Amino acid sequence: ELLSIVLRKAGKVVARSPWTAFKARGGLRPFRADFPQLRFLKGGIDEVGIEMKGESNAIAVTYFDLIAAPVEEFLPALEGLGAMVGIGEDDRCCVGLSSRSALEIELLIPDHAELSYTYGTLAALIGWGSKTHLRVSVEAEGVPALKAQFPIKIQHTRSWSEAKMDLAAFADKRALIRFELKTQSELELFCLVGEAAVSRRALNAPTVLLVTSDTHRADHMGQADPDAETPLVQTPNLDKLGNRGIYFTQAYASTNVTNPSHVALMTGTSPRDTRILNNSTRLVSQAPTLAEAFQAGGYRTMAVLSAYHLLDTESGLGQGFDRVNGPRRNDRDGELSVDILEEWVEQAGGQPLFVWLHLFDAHSPYGAPAPHDDTYWDGPRPFDKQAQPPLPDPLIPYFLKGLTDVDYPYQQYRGEVDYVDVQMGRVLALDRMDSAVIAFTSDHGESFGEHGVWWDHADLYPQTVHVPLILSWPGSPEGVRSTEFVRQIDIGRTLLDLAKLELETFPGRNLSWALDEFPAADALFELSAHGNVACVQTSSWRLCVHLRNHHEAALAEERQKHQVEFFDLQRDPLCNQNLAREAAHFARAKRMRGQLIEWLRAADPTGWGETQALTLEALQSLEAMGYGGDETGAMPAGSLYEEDPANEWCAYFAR
Repeated sequence: ELLSIVLRKAGKVVARSPWTAFKARGGLRPFRADFPQLRFLKGGIDEVGIEMKGESNAIAVTYFDLIAAPVEEFLPALEGLGAMVGIGEDDRCCVGLSSRSALEIELLIPDHAELSYTYGTLAALIGWGSKTHLRVSVEAEGVPALKAQFPIKIQHTRSWSEAKMDLAAFADKRALIRFELKTQSELELFCLVGEAAVSRRALNAPTVLLVTSDTHRADHMGQADPDAETPLVQTPNLDKLGNRGIYFTQAYASTNVTNPSHVALMTGTSPRDTRILNNSTRLVSQAPTLAEAFQAGGYRTMAVLSAYHLLDTESGLGQGFDRVNGPRRNDRDGELSVDILEEWVEQAGGQPLFVWLHLFDAHSPYGAPAPHDDTYWDGPRPFDKQAQPPLPDPLIPYFLKGLTDVDYPYQQYRGEVDYVDVQMGRVLALDRMDSAVIAFTSDHGESFGEHGVWWDHADLYPQTVHVPLILSWPGSPEGVRSTEFVRQIDIGRTLLDLAKLELETFPGRNLSWALDEFPAADALFELSAHGNVACVQTSSWRLCVHLRNHHEAALAEERQKHQVEFFDLQRDPLCNQNLAREAAHFARAKRMRGQLIEWLRAADPTGWGETQALTLEALQSLEAMGYGGDETGAMPAGSLYEEDPANEWCAYFAR
C-alpha cells in the first residue's frame, strides 16, 4: 500500500508528503510525515488529508497528531560528526548552521595548508525575503584575520558550492576558524556546511580507487581467455590495467544481487551475517564500513554511483563518505558518472583520496550506446510484437517484449561491456591514477539462458557470481595471472593494507596470500538474494543447497527446498552436470553439504539490516531496473537452515 499526507489551506494543497509504501497487514502501524517548510506559511493550514492507493479499499486511522518540532531536528547537529544531506544529486556529510549560533573550530595550522569546505541550503531552511550570507573567518595571534563572505541565493538549493582559503600565513599557529550565517530576517534561518577540512597541499598525495562494474561477468574481459582467437569483448583499457598488476581469474562475489553484494564488499562481511539480501534493506549506521576506515586513516572519501538504490537513503552505504553523487531515479550512463569523478578528483587537490566509482552500464535492459550497439549485431533490432515469442511469455521481461531472437540481448550486453571499458579509459587517464592503488571488480554477473535463468542474475551459478578482479598499485608485480579462488569481500582489507593503513580495523584477508608459493585457499561460501540458495566451493568442487521453494520470473523451472546441486569444477567449470545423485560422489557431496549447513548455522542471529518505508519513486526505480517483486524487509532473525527428515533430499544425505 502507498500512503501520502496532504495539507491544505482554503482548499488549496500547500504541502504533500512523498507517496510511501507500508504493509497494510499485521495490525496498527505508525506513520510519520515531516513538513519543515510550514514555518514559512502565514496563517497555518485548515485541512489534513490522508490519501492511499494500492490493493486495499480502506484503512483504519485511530488518531493523528500535529507536533511542532524545532527545525534543528531536521538537520545534523553542530556538535556531532555530521550526516548526509542531499542537494541536487549530491549527498554531502554536513552540519546545520543556524543564524543564531556559530560553528567554531580551533586547531594548529600546519605549513602549506588550506581550508576547504562546501556549503548550500534547502528551501525549507531559508527565507528569500532578506539578504543572508555565510561568513567564514580565520584568526590567530599576530596574524591579520582572514575573512570570506558568500551570499546564500536560490541556486544554493540546487547544488553545493565549493570554497577554499589559503592558510599559508597561519603556519604553525593555533587558529580559530569560525562559520556564521548572517541575515536580516527575524526568523531563524539555516544553511549547510560540509567537508570542512584543513589539509596540507601535497604533490603526491595517495589515491585509492575502487571500481565496481555492475552485472559484469568474469568471462567478459579481454584477458579472460588469453588463448581465444577472438575475445568475447574488447576491453583494451582494462587489459592494460591488468598488465600493470594482478589479474585474478577466479574471484567470486558473496551473493548475486547489487545492494547485498556491495554491502558485503564495503563491510568485509558475508551476507550471511549482514542479513541484507535484497535491494531495499538499509545497512545500520553501527556497521563499520571501508569508507569509515579510510576516513579514520586521514583520507578524503567520495563515491560516484550510477544506480538510485545504492544511494545512502536506500542502502545505508553513505556512512564514512564525505560526499556521494548518484541519480535520484533509476540509473544513469557511466559517462555522466565519470564526468563527476573527473571534477571531484580535481577538487580534491593534494588531499589523500579514497574513491568508489560504480558503473551500471552492463546491467539490463541491454541498450549499448552507439557505436557499441551494433559491434556484435549486424542487422535490424529483432522485435515484432505480433510474432510468436521465442520463450514462454513469463520469461520475457517487460523491456524485451516482442523479442524474436534471444541472442540479441546478449550481443548488446557485450557492447555494454565494451562501453564500460571506454569509460574506464577516461578514469585511468586521470593524473592521480598513475600512482594509485586500484581495484576493479563487479558485484555479480548475468545469465542469458544458462541453467534456465534468462536475462537475470538469479541463483548462484558461475555466470552470476564469478566476477572480474584486477588489483594494481605502485610497485605491484606486473602481468601476473592468479588462478587461486578468492573472495571479492577481501578487497577492502587488501586496499587498506596497500594504502599502508594496516592498523585500521576491518575484516578480511589480504589477497596477497594468492601470490604465495604454496597458497592456502579457504572454502568460499555464498548466499543468494532473499536467502533462496547457499553454496560452498573449493578449487575443484561446488555444492549448492536451495533453502526454500522459489520460482523467480527469470527461472524456467521452480527450485525445490533442500534440493542439492553438486558440480565437478575441473571437468565442468560452467556447472552444467549435476552430480548430486551420483553414488561415486556421495561421500564428498555429503561432507560439503554438512560443511555448508554448519556455516549457515553459524550466522549472526541479528544482522545489520534495517527495514524502511519505500517511497513510490523508490519502488518505481527498483521495478524499472528489474528488481520488482519481493524487495521489502530484512531477513528474519534466527537460523538460516533447518533439516526436514521427511524431505527426500534431507533423507538421501542422512544415510
